[in-house]
Amino acid sequence: MAKAVSKQELKKSKDVATLLLKAQGVNYDDWLHEQHQEIEKNNQDVVEKALELFINQKAQ
Repeated sequence: MAKAVSKQELKKSKDVATLLLKAQGVNYDDWLHEQHQEIEKNNQDVVEKALELFINQKAQ
């Protein structure tokens, strides 16, 4: 299991990533949104299976 990351570590990582992206002309929030969309797309099968289970349980 991954170790818990402190708020300070998270902030430092975000600040560095934000600066790196800014240097490349990329907005952090836009980049983060793209990451969210990518993970959703890559896990579409999980969402579909969960919805199928939900529908089947609701039908019973």
